[in-house]
Order: sequence, then structure tokens, then C-alpha cells
Amino acid sequence: MLRNKKHELFNFQRTLFSSVKKSMVLEKQKNLFRKNILEKLMKSRFSSEKWKLNLIENKNTGHNPAELFKRGYSFVRKNGKPVKSALDLQKDDTIENIFSDGRVHSRVINKNE
Repeated sequence: MLRNKKHELFNFQRTLFSSVKKSMVLEKQKNLFRKNILEKLMKSRFSSEKWKLNLIENKNTGHNPAELFKRGYSFVRKNGKPVKSALDLQKDDTIENIFSDGRVHSRVINKNE
């Protein structure tokens, strides 16, 4: 009888150990699966945010004065103040044109309105 009880106890321990081991393996598999899902979600999110940042950067590039200068525009000043209209200029006025690669001073020769 004692021998049977010892044998039953041994079998119970083996079954319990096997069950715990299987449970641990399943838990590790679940954790690995969750980790993989999180990694994919994070990569997707980072990719999406990077795409949004690129859009914002491209929009802002068009508003950058240095970029406008590179496309052939210049900034015109008369007496240190911005010239916003041809009406602000008169014949023989000296103006300053600011380009992407430097500045020039010019004189208004004639004016057509």
C-alpha cells in the first residue's frame, strides 16, 4: 500500500511537472507571439509617422525663403526696407536685390505702370 502511494505520488509529480512545463512553453510562445505583433505594430507606426514628417518637411521647404531664392526669386529693399510694389519705386532709386548667392545694388532706370 505504501509502495502504491509512493508510485501514485511519483506519477502525480511527473504529471504535474509535465503540465507545468507545457504551461511554461505555451506562455513563452504566447509572449513571443505578442512580442512579434508589437514589433510589427511599432514598425508600422514609425513608418507612418516618418511619412507624415516627410509630408510636413516637403510643405515647409516650399515656404523657406532660401528655397524661393534658389528658384530665381529675390528680395528687394530700398533704404533697408522691403519693396512690396513697383509703386514704391521711382526713377533713379537705388535698390538692393538679395539672391541665394549674394546681393547686388541696382538703380531704377525707368518705370512702367
